[in-house]
Amino acid sequence: MAFIQEEDNEADYDGSHAFCVRGFVVLNSLLSWLFKLFLFVMALAFFAGLLVLLLLSLVVSLLRWVFTGRPPQVKVVMQRYKGWQSKNPLHRRRPTQTDVVDAEVREIPPHRLDDKR
Repeated sequence: MAFIQEEDNEADYDGSHAFCVRGFVVLNSLLSWLFKLFLFVMALAFFAGLLVLLLLSLVVSLLRWVFTGRPPQVKVVMQRYKGWQSKNPLHRRRPTQTDVVDAEVREIPPHRLDDKR
């Protein structure tokens, strides 16, 4: 090691090397936690900024909707998607056996019964 020379005697050694190594370990641990804290604060600031940006864009789009009467683009896209989904035969709800279909019964006039081929 660089701290202990080969010519050192046991009598001259006062333990400063051990103190120095412990100091580096404590400093390393402290800097590690400070770096982790710094990264956490940066991530928190990033996500807080994203949230503020999202809320501001929502407020601006709602105000634009109120003043111009045109709905926000997100609403239009979602309406089109729901319309497309309702036309999709795989997503349609099939009527169950308990559904009741009402029909009105009426007389058909005889002149309509003649074959008009």
